Amino acid sequence: TTDMGLRIREMMYHKVKLNKIFSRVTGKSESQ
Repeated sequence: TTDMGLRIREMMYHKVKLNKIFSRVTGKSESQ
């Protein structure tokens, strides 16, 4: 179960990172 929790935490971390990059990219293209 500890391994599962670690994996989930890792996925969540990457998701937040991706969302930040995504929002930055979409924010730029939104002003088009």
